[in-house]
Amino acid sequence: MPNNYPSWYRRRGYLHFDLPLGFKKAKAVATNPKHVESHSFYPFINYTITAEKIAKDPGTLKLINVQKSRPIAYAAHIDSHIYAYYSKIISKSYELELNKRGLNDAVLAFRSLGKSNIDFASEAFSQICAYGSCGVVGLDVTGFFDNLDHSILKDKWSYLLGDSRLPNDHFSVFKSLTRWSSVDRTSLYQLFGISKNNPKNDRYR
Repeated sequence: MPNNYPSWYRRRGYLHFDLPLGFKKAKAVATNPKHVESHSFYPFINYTITAEKIAKDPGTLKLINVQKSRPIAYAAHIDSHIYAYYSKIISKSYELELNKRGLNDAVLAFRSLGKSNIDFASEAFSQICAYGSCGVVGLDVTGFFDNLDHSILKDKWSYLLGDSRLPNDHFSVFKSLTRWSSVDRTSLYQLFGISKNNPKNDRYR
């Protein structure tokens, strides 16, 4: 991809309800507040992946393989560009807020810091070693996004923008993410006779 494209634009080749967009068309839509305000977002397409993880059996304390299902949902091409553009806007305000509160070195969530979880874990253990005797709290919040209070999310979103309420275009994006709908990928492919193993061969059926 040419270096003169902004970071929010990324051409995606997967199958969805719409076709991939070039930069000019994506920019015309995503950066136009009036268009975003009235935009009709497509349903997400969803599927589930299953991964095996190593865990310790609480009874025997032996290491065992545990299967964990993870739901995946992905947006239509035009919608993905809108989400990416607005994410960039919010991320900029988020970074400014973290700096203002002195939390730049403490918060990792929803930030592009150029490091992996392995890097952050290594830094955490190094810091623990430097402290010496100390207490460490580890928490795993189940269903965090499933139970997130949308009114709080809306208020904090507005706060980051410096407004008492969300502008109409931002509210349109907010609504699409909190009142979303999705279609099961397997059922969708079966309906249109698309192979689940090599779906791009059936792109124009």
